[in-house]
Amino acid sequence: MSRSCARWLRAIAPAAGLALLTACAPQQPFLSGVTSSTEGSTLVQRGRVAEVRDVKVSGGAQPVAGGVVGGLVGGILGSTLGGGNGHLLGAAGGTVAGTVVGNAAGKATSTQTLTRVLVEFPNGERSSVDVDPADHFAVGEMVTVTTTNSTVRVSR
Repeated sequence: MSRSCARWLRAIAPAAGLALLTACAPQQPFLSGVTSSTEGSTLVQRGRVAEVRDVKVSGGAQPVAGGVVGGLVGGILGSTLGGGNGHLLGAAGGTVAGTVVGNAAGKATSTQTLTRVLVEFPNGERSSVDVDPADHFAVGEMVTVTTTNSTVRVSR
């Protein structure tokens, strides 16, 4: 082997050895922000608040329950009016009036105001989360969105 070839091999041997060692080294796992346990999966994402607005949200069965209770109470109270066939007319009128009033009362008690926060993630995806109005978020603020099973939380 010539002297120039031997010098060249001595010069590149350390670099080649280092390349082989790093290729065989264990690689760091890809960090996706998802963890799993016996309680389900948790996804943690960082994003920026794109929009904050107040929304009114209606509840589920309370208007129906209000109408049923109102109808029953109205029917009982209405049946105490009049005599003879008046009891039947009073009961029918009381049931209708009680149902209307109870339904309106149920709707009023089942509506609540929440703050809807729209978060934009670095990959361009967006997600909206309803939070308590006492939690004040500002547009442009960096937040963490944590999703565990079907529960989504926004925190600073």
